[in-house]
Amino acid sequence: MAVIAAAKGRVPDATRFRRILAADWVWQMTEFPERATFVGYAGQNARWTDLSPGAIERRKGHARERLRAVRSIGRARLGVADRLNYDLFLRDAQLAVAG
Repeated sequence: MAVIAAAKGRVPDATRFRRILAADWVWQMTEFPERATFVGYAGQNARWTDLSPGAIERRKGHARERLRAVRSIGRARLGVADRLNYDLFLRDAQLAVAG
């Protein structure tokens, strides 16, 4: 996420936003294997979510990084559909950090 946010000004915001979405999807599927199994994402069936204190702290850090990344996107530079996705993703990222 940090690399995507750092590309601000060099890569169009719409492209960076889609990269954030794609990276977050892969992260979600590997971090929460039960969810991956539920949605049919291959390769995670033999794992369980790591609930150790270290893993929880790592996820908190990811939530903060995800929020920073999405805030680096200029919402006004996105198309109509991407603006809705941005609003939903931003809300989810804010709730994750607040939680």
